[in-house]
Amino acid sequence: MSTIKTAVSIEESLFRRLEKEAEALEISRSGLISLAVESYLSRLEAERITAKLNEVYANGPDEEDIKWLEAAQVTYMEILGEEEW
Repeated sequence: MSTIKTAVSIEESLFRRLEKEAEALEISRSGLISLAVESYLSRLEAERITAKLNEVYANGPDEEDIKWLEAAQVTYMEILGEEEW
């Protein structure tokens, strides 16, 4: 994996916390920053996906969804060996 060197400006209190945690975890400041950014970006991506799914399903299932759900129920019941529930 290639790396890029960059400079960032952060509040001194945040820098001190960063140093303390990096030392406790026995990793470099750069390593901790990379972990934190990766975690933050993953969380943002998950939140965006969830928001999009909520938008798509906000109005409940459409006709096609209902057909698929009904077909799945029939198949499920056939697998269980029951005619009705």
